[in-house]
This record gives sequence, structure tokens and C-alpha cells, in this order.
Amino acid sequence: MAKTTPQTGDDTLIAQRQWGHYVRARDNGHADYVKMAIKCDEFYRGDQWSEHDRKKLEDEGRPAMTFNLVLSTINTALGEQSQREMQVGFLPKREATRDGALVLSKVAQSVMQANDYHFTENFVFADGMIQDRGFFDVRISFEENLMGDVSIKHLDPLTVIPDPEAKEYDPSTWNEVMVTTWMSLDEIKTKYGQRKADSVASLVNSGEYYAYDSIRFGTNRFGGESFLEPESHTYEGVDDRTIRSVRVIERQHYQWVDEYVLVDPDSGDMREAPSSMGEEEATALAEKYGIQVIKRPGRKVRWTVTADHVVLYDDWSLYRSFTIIPYFPYFRRGKPFGMARNLLNPQEFYNKARSQELHIVNTTANSGWITEDGSLVNMTEDELSEKGAETGLHLVFARGSTPPQKISPNHVPTGLDRISDKTGMAIQQISGMNDGMMGQASAEVSGVAMDRKTQRGQIQMGQPFKHLAYSRKLVGKKLLELIQDFYTEERTVHILHPDDPEQRDEELVINQIDEVGNVLNNVTAGRYDVAITTLPTRDNVDEEEFAQMMQMRHEGGVAIPDDAIIRRSNLTDRDELADRIQKMLGQAEPTDEEIQMQQKLQQLEIGKLEGELAKLQAQAQQSQASAAKDMAAVEKEGGGMQSPEMQFEQQKLEAEIALKREELATRLRLSGMTLSAKSQGEQLRTAADLARTRFQGETQLAAAQANRSNPAEKGA
Repeated sequence: MAKTTPQTGDDTLIAQRQWGHYVRARDNGHADYVKMAIKCDEFYRGDQWSEHDRKKLEDEGRPAMTFNLVLSTINTALGEQSQREMQVGFLPKREATRDGALVLSKVAQSVMQANDYHFTENFVFADGMIQDRGFFDVRISFEENLMGDVSIKHLDPLTVIPDPEAKEYDPSTWNEVMVTTWMSLDEIKTKYGQRKADSVASLVNSGEYYAYDSIRFGTNRFGGESFLEPESHTYEGVDDRTIRSVRVIERQHYQWVDEYVLVDPDSGDMREAPSSMGEEEATALAEKYGIQVIKRPGRKVRWTVTADHVVLYDDWSLYRSFTIIPYFPYFRRGKPFGMARNLLNPQEFYNKARSQELHIVNTTANSGWITEDGSLVNMTEDELSEKGAETGLHLVFARGSTPPQKISPNHVPTGLDRISDKTGMAIQQISGMNDGMMGQASAEVSGVAMDRKTQRGQIQMGQPFKHLAYSRKLVGKKLLELIQDFYTEERTVHILHPDDPEQRDEELVINQIDEVGNVLNNVTAGRYDVAITTLPTRDNVDEEEFAQMMQMRHEGGVAIPDDAIIRRSNLTDRDELADRIQKMLGQAEPTDEEIQMQQKLQQLEIGKLEGELAKLQAQAQQSQASAAKDMAAVEKEGGGMQSPEMQFEQQKLEAEIALKREELATRLRLSGMTLSAKSQGEQLRTAADLARTRFQGETQLAAAQANRSNPAEKGA
């Protein structure tokens, strides 16, 4: 074993205080919660009979049936949540702009897409509905990027221990939150170093460790793992014990400290200085930028990780707030609960009622026989007990003896069948899930009535979804904090737009410094409010819009284009098919070849019009010369004015010339518009290619700041 570094007295005191906080939280509600959460999860999975009750019924020959109504009820609520997607937006508040809010929204959208947030939220929502509590873990992960990426994961609610003294939903009002996990010595060595793992092993070998809840032992004995039961609370006399795992307690807690705050004298806006910045550094920074610095008491997050008596890590957190964000479907003054908890007793009653019905039916078929001693001829009394309920039973009894008589079975109690029906209805009433929401309405119910019934049932689900919206807002606030604190360098984010066929993938460069030193798409400056929008999933929107379009077209006679309907269908190549239809109808955007052909045709038309105009002008000049000659002859002969026929021909030629000139001008304008549109398109494509080449040529930073390599907070 490697030589270990002894802990200081302060470390021992920190570990003892940490264990005291864990024991206090465990014994003041968390242990009871774990038992209830495990039971609720078992009921959801269908394990709804205790071993004692099941064994007792089996010994009595009675059935123990399970009719899992909790599963379908909870799944209905999960289905409602799966159709509601989250969209994060930000509103400018102070020293912020709408453009900055838009950039932040796109960065948050990219983070959520990279973390598959919709699926993560579904797991958290299921934990809350089934096990009363669900938890997000939102932090910076350095596993794939040295500069850090935002990571969003869900935690097992059994391992998260909120502050037992807290009463509010918002974790910013809590004093602490703990996450406890079991780690092997190899995991401790990998994450915290060899010396820490050796310290834990040395502590166990000395026997100075905490109770059974701190160390798990394994054994290679024939007795197996059950040879050392945790309930024994002692392992004396076991020489070949091995450490299987150690309880590691990760505790985030607030501490009051004196902090330096930078104040803008013009706007009054305040921002905390970095925790590593001393008074001299803060004063120098304030003088440089013309702001003020003040000292005041404030709360900072302390991050402490211990394994039994050993302190694995203890330092100030990188984050301004806890990384744990809760979801509670129902919440009353620090008492969260989900939907499954209140369905346990009705489900147990329903199983017992249905099992009793089956037992009565079974006893009706084989109620027993009454026979006179020695009266049976073709079988014994034991054989009659075994075969007495078979079809086609043939009994032969001795002459002069009393014939065997079948015992009249007990009648099914009146109303027993209705008890189970009432219990099933009670489960729906308690959960708020009616037949319409569960898709179990009878065929006689009209579609309109079913929709209204479904809407009324959704009102019952208003509170869980209201609390889900609140948890989403807390996630949005945490995203804003992490993006502004850690996305400080220039980086490229990718945003997927599945609803936009023109631009599926968008690249956005944030914190880019231009030639004059301005920061473009700066996400670190400004104060913003979080706005959460709940939208239906894209598949549901497309199906609903497709049905509405078809109804409007066939019933209302609205001339909806074919390509618009096809884009809302579920066809795999719907966009390609819609583009082909637009092209067939002449509504698609022309290609470069088509534009060139169109320009050639326009030039031919212009040349033709110019020729026709020149011809008309020549005819007009010839007509004018002829008219002048005729007028001179008439005046010489002493005649009067020009004849009406000649005047009409002259006016006709002038009208045709004016018409051709107007047509030629129109053709020239159309040709100019086509050339302008083509030129603009080429300019945009050229600019996009240049920008893309420039972005790809730039390099990222080789390493993050030194304080981002924190081993306790590395990864998610």
C-alpha cells in the first residue's frame, strides 16, 4: 500500500461535520422517503404484493392476482408530458439588447439539443410522478472540451438529499443539498487520487470507520454476500473482508463571507467579483474601468466531498448557485409528493377484491363432497377429493348406502363485483385521469364529447404541469448563469432547425472580436429575464395541421396549395415531393440554368421589339414625307387641308409606335429585375463562403483556465 498523507485536524472536523449533516438529513425524513419511493416504484412495475401476504395466500390455496392500474394511469400522465416541448427565451433587462437575447436563446437551444433535454426531462418527470421527486443536474463538464460544455443530466432521486429544514421549492432558498453515491476504491482513486483511496483503505483497516451505512464489505466465503448483513452493524471476527464500496457524500452548501462587489455608478448595476480576486485586484479593476468596488457580506457555495472520515475535496464552488434543480409534481410547505403515492391503497384494495372474486369462483367449481364411510366402490375418498370437480365424473357407491352428496357452494356475495368496479373508478378520480385521456371511451361517445372530456381531465393535470414549467424556468436560469460565466471565449455553436427546410443547420460564432475590437454576439454581458414557452411536439403539430388543411380543403372549399399539404404529411421525402410539385406548377425558385435561359429569351424578345419599333418608325417617317409631299401639291393647286384617310393612317402609326415603346420599356425593366436578383444571390453566396472559410480557419484555445480543472466538479 502506498504511503498516505495524514489528514489535518481541520480535515477531520470537516468530515465529522459532513457526516453529521448526512445523518441528520437521513434520520429526519430521507430514510422514510426512500422506503415510500421504493414502494411506489414497485407498484408502478407491478410488484404489488408483500412477501408476507403472498406467502400466506399461497399457503391457504388462495390466488394473489395483480391488476396494475397504476401503470396505465401514470403512463397517461407521461404521455401528456411527452407532447409538450420546452423552448427557452431571454428578455433583455439591463445593459442588454434584443439581439443579445436572441443570441443567448440560440446558444441555449444548442445546449439543450446537445444534451437531449426532452428525453432527460421525461426521466425527471417520471421520477416525480412515481417517486415524488425528480432532479436535474446542470453543471459544466470538461470531459469532451477543455473550455467546458454545459451538461444536463437527471439524478436518481433516492441519492439526492435536500435540506431537511427547507420549505420552498426554489433551491436558492435552501442552505444545502447533498448527493450520496457508493464508490469503489478504484473510482475514488481515478477521481480524487491514489492517496485519497489509500487513506480510506487505511481507515477501514484500523477499524475507525462509521457505522454500516458508510462502508460496504464483500466476501469470498461460501456464505455469499448475505453472510455479512448490514443489519448486524458489526463485522468482528471476519478476517478476509474486502471493501466493496464506500459512501461518498457530495455536499453543496452556502456560507456567509465578505465579498467584493463591482458597482456601476451610472446605472447602479452590481456584479460580484470573482472569488479568486482579492481587494487590491478588485480595486485596480474598478479604477481601470471607472467603476466602484464595495465590500459586503454575501453567500457563496462551498463544495465539500467526503468518504467516511476522509475529506476528498473541500473548496469554493465554481458556480454561483447549486447545480441541483428539483421537480415536485405536488408541493405543500416542504412536503412534495407525486401521483403514485395516493394510488397505493386503492390499488391494493383492487387487487384483493379481484383476487377474492377469483377465489369464490374457484371454490364454486370444487366445493367438496359428503360421503358415507365405505360407500364408494370405484374410487377412494382421497381420489374423490382430487377428481371431484372433473367433467364427466362417474361415482359408484355400495348398494343400500347413502349416495354421495355434493356440498352446496357459498353464493357470491351480492355487490362484491361492484366493489372492484368502484375501486377502479376511485383510481381514476384520485389521479384525475378519465376515460377520454386514457383512450378508453366507449364507441357511443361522440368525438366532440370525447375531446371535451379529455380537456376536463387535463385540468386535473394542471398542477403537475405548472410545477414542471417552474422547474423549466429554474433550468433556464441555470443555463443563463453557466453560459455567461463559462462561455467567455470565441466558440462556434450549431443549432438544428428541423422545422425550416431552407436552413436545417445553423452555425453561430459567439464572442467574436472584429477588426476594430468590438465583441460580436457577446453572451457574457447584460442582464436578462428567462421566458419559457411550452410547445407541442413537431409530429403532433404536423398531424393536426394536416388534418385541418384537408378538412378546410374538402369541407370548406379553401384552395390550399398541394405543396403546403404535402409538407405537413408524414411522408419520408415530403420536402422533395413538395418541391417537385411546386416546379410542375411553375411556383418553384428557378435554377441558374433556367435564369440564364430566361435572360436569353428576354434578350431575343427585346431585340424583336426593337426591330419592330424601328420598322414602325421608318414607316412613320415615310408616311410623314408622303403627307408633306401631298400637302405641298394641294397647296400649289390651291386646295385645302390633308385628307381624313391620311390623318387616320398617321395617327395609327403613332399609336403603334407608342405601344411598342411601352412594351420595350416593360421588357427592359423585367430584364433588369432578373439581373439584380441574380446579382444579389451571387453576392450572398460569396459572402457566406468567405465567412465560412474564415470561421473554419480560426483555431480554438488550447486549454481552459486553471480553475476549470476542478476534480470534484469535473464531468456531470
